[in-house]
Amino acid sequence: MPRLRPSPIWITTLGAVFFLASSQTAGAAPFALGTGVGANLGCIPEVTCPGGADGGDNESDFGIPGPNNGAGYVSVTDVTDGFADAHFTYLAQANASFGQLQAGASGSYDLSSDSTRAAFAFASATDQLTLTAPGMAGNGTLDISVLLDGVLQSTGGGGAAGFAAVTWGQSPDAFDQANDYHLLQFATSGPHGPAPSGPIVLGPVSFVWGQPFYLSMILAVGAGTPVSSLLDCHGGDACLTPVSGTGSGTADFYNTLVLTGLLPKDANGGLVLNTQFSSASGTLYSLNGVQAVPEPGSLLLLGTGLALMLQRRRA
Repeated sequence: MPRLRPSPIWITTLGAVFFLASSQTAGAAPFALGTGVGANLGCIPEVTCPGGADGGDNESDFGIPGPNNGAGYVSVTDVTDGFADAHFTYLAQANASFGQLQAGASGSYDLSSDSTRAAFAFASATDQLTLTAPGMAGNGTLDISVLLDGVLQSTGGGGAAGFAAVTWGQSPDAFDQANDYHLLQFATSGPHGPAPSGPIVLGPVSFVWGQPFYLSMILAVGAGTPVSSLLDCHGGDACLTPVSGTGSGTADFYNTLVLTGLLPKDANGGLVLNTQFSSASGTLYSLNGVQAVPEPGSLLLLGTGLALMLQRRRA
């Protein structure tokens, strides 16, 4: 079974944007939300570029977590970031709730010499689920149906990329290498190709009837100068190519990423239509996805959109 690589692949990805990945799960709570946005602004005078002994992109990254302990709607633009970079116009925004993940980024650049500029957005949700049904015990499997329909495009020398993943297992840390996962990557250039559209079925996800397990969803996007992957370079960093001239990129998955079904099966592969779902967050899951989202309390839950992904197995 494929495994997530240790947390550095996620935490170092996109530089500081993903620092929230560790903080949102550090308390080992049975449920958690996380959002963040940021940008790679190259070596502008206001920021000293790090040396990057790990072989990373050596660029000046910054990140902004969601307003409510790393969750909730968050956005950043070239006007609000405080750096006054005249060479990059961009927007990044993210939001998360249980059953909904949203992330979008777009950026246009005008560079007189080779450098990188890229905006990033990130959203995640982790929940503890328990599935029960009369007479059911032992092992079962779960098929997850999703609808993914976003915009991924570029002009000039620009680029855009993203990834989405679902992880499951006994660790509340979505990035724990002990958890299993399905991963989908997409980009305007490079090895991954365009994002799929239409219904996607993930599975089988293994579980034990009556025993809780953690289900996590992750969505991230980046756009600006060429970015062919958010995960594949320098041990888990984004693959950014310095360029000059003008161009733009857009990775807009802020409106349509919809969880459309959770179909449990018995050990023989038969559907168990009378399954009852319970969750640590209080979210009401069903065979058709999510019935309702709980009152937000201290979390800011905004927007429309939804989560999860296609299967991409790694050795």
